[in-house]
Amino acid sequence: MLSWKNAHELARIHGDSFFVLDDELFRTNFENLRAAFAAHYPEVQIGYSYKTNYTPHLCRIVRELGGYAEVVSEMEYQLAKRIGVPGPRIIFNGPYKSVASFKDAALGGATINLDSTRDLSMLIEVAASHASVRFGIAIRCNFSLDTDDVSRFGFDVEGRDFKTALAAISQTPNLYLKGLHCHFPDRNLESFGRRARKLAALVPKIF
Repeated sequence: MLSWKNAHELARIHGDSFFVLDDELFRTNFENLRAAFAAHYPEVQIGYSYKTNYTPHLCRIVRELGGYAEVVSEMEYQLAKRIGVPGPRIIFNGPYKSVASFKDAALGGATINLDSTRDLSMLIEVAASHASVRFGIAIRCNFSLDTDDVSRFGFDVEGRDFKTALAAISQTPNLYLKGLHCHFPDRNLESFGRRARKLAALVPKIF
C-alpha cells in the first residue's frame, strides 16, 4: 500500500513527478464494479474507457477480465486491436470517427454508437457494399434531463434526424438496432438515475 514514507522514497528515486499503478487493486475494483451491477442485471458487461487512461497494461487487464474496450478515436481503436481485443468486444463512441476506422470496426463486429448523420451515412455506405454482412449498431441519444445538464453528443430524440436514422436502419435489410446510449457531463447519482429512466422510456417506443 502507498504511504507517505514510500511515496517520498519513490520521489527520491524518480523525481517529484511520477505515477504509481496498483494493478491488483485495479483488478479488484473492476471485479467489484461488475459484481455490483451483476447482482441486479446478470447480463451486464463493463466497457472500459480508453480515453480515461489508455496505458496498454491497464487495457490488457480489462481484456483478460473479459471487459469491453470503449474507444473514441482511431488511435484508441487501433490500440484495442493491437492488444488483441476481439472486434465484438469493442464499443466505438465519439463525435468523429475516421472513415477507415469506422469501416474496419463495423466489419470487425464492433458496436458502433452512431453520433451524427455523418456516422449514419458512413454506416449506410458500408452496409450497401457488404450486403452479406449483418451489422448491429447503437444510437447515441440526446435528450433533456430537466436540469442544467446539456449533452453535446448524439441525436436529439425529438428531432427529425433521430427519426431519419431509425427509419434508415429499419429499411436497410442488413442493419439492426441493438442498443441506445447517452453521454452527459454530470456524474452525480441523481443524474445517472434521470438518464437511465429517460433511456428506459425510449425502449418501448423504439423497439
